[in-house]
Amino acid sequence: MSPKGTKGAAQRDGSAHSVLLDHGQIVTIDHCFAETVQKLAKTDVAIIGANALDVHGRAAMMFGSPLGGMPGCGFAGLMAQGCKILIACGLEKLIPISIDQAVQAAGMRSMDWSMGMSVGLTPLSGQVITEIEAFRLLSDVTCTVIGAGGIQGAEGAYTLVVEGEQAEVEKAIKITLSLKQTATSGQADSLTECSTGSTGCGIHHTCAWRTQKGEKLQWGKK
Repeated sequence: MSPKGTKGAAQRDGSAHSVLLDHGQIVTIDHCFAETVQKLAKTDVAIIGANALDVHGRAAMMFGSPLGGMPGCGFAGLMAQGCKILIACGLEKLIPISIDQAVQAAGMRSMDWSMGMSVGLTPLSGQVITEIEAFRLLSDVTCTVIGAGGIQGAEGAYTLVVEGEQAEVEKAIKITLSLKQTATSGQADSLTECSTGSTGCGIHHTCAWRTQKGEKLQWGKK
């Protein structure tokens, strides 16, 4: 997601999308994602992200490419392998309806017009880790969300009350402060958005940007 909608990268820059950490060695598995999933067992841990989180703690991921693209081909199997699955999902992904309702409302082939590629949702199964769980794991404190939203870059922020032993609360504060100046992650080239004529135009459905010129999106089907 970006201010322009559900857009993808302009081009694949060769950087890894999915990796395997095997005894300290990082291995790119983009070319063998499904095959790697088949080898996972109970002693392995898979970490994935999510695009939606409901109040029941259920998560889902957006799919904009046929069959979910490369990761989609292995996700169903991943849930059945028996390995531990951690779903890293910030509270800004919280939606006011259930995942079931969101799945029914979405759909790659269900839209007539979309700011970026139209997407469907695939429910995920695993242990969801939000900021609340992260604080509990890293500093043994309890967190309560008391507010959301802001300005000047804090539009997706949440206000948390943190409680616990003084040493643990101080640890939580230090962790928070250390993250305040963190830059946007990812390879610089992969952050350039797609535009009219990009490779994704052939597979992404109902994207209004495909027929637009310039930086301003106009309403209308073409």
